Amino acid sequence: MTDRLPRHFGVDPLSDIQVFAPVYRGALGIDALNRRLREALNPDGRAVLGGRLRLGDKLMLSGRNLHELGLMNGTILRLVEHREADEALVVAADGAMIELPEDEAPRLQLAYACSIHKGQGIELPVAVVIAHAAAGAFFLRREMLYTAMTRARRATLVVGQRVVVGRAAATPDTARRHSRLAARLTA
Repeated sequence: MTDRLPRHFGVDPLSDIQVFAPVYRGALGIDALNRRLREALNPDGRAVLGGRLRLGDKLMLSGRNLHELGLMNGTILRLVEHREADEALVVAADGAMIELPEDEAPRLQLAYACSIHKGQGIELPVAVVIAHAAAGAFFLRREMLYTAMTRARRATLVVGQRVVVGRAAATPDTARRHSRLAARLTA
């Protein structure tokens, strides 16, 4: 993330590479990956709002859409500035600078790594998929693996264990919906 991938593909590690993992907890979960990737990719970012966020952080809007600002749930952002006097955060999203009220800060979460579910709307040059027993392998299913692998335009790297990838590819999503919608519409 810090050297080899950006150099090989000629991309920015923050805006052009996304790490996907199936769960939040554990040694290779999203939370741990976010902490480690932040330290590697934004070690000197000035802490704001009590230290939860840093200038330069890669963030994701979570929980709701901000239509009036053109931001949707799952939008990837970069924290550019904190205007304390105005109680505002300035974020960059798709080349645009957007001012967010400070009270939106709780809806911003680190996005150096994200869940496959949250990443469904993301498309970028390089994706890294974590497929390891320590990364919630039990939760990685065929549809999730496919979704993660199709987020990249240039390359997808699967980091982990062959047995986990094989098991995921062979295991269809067990959470199929059984709403009986077709039968209800027919009736």
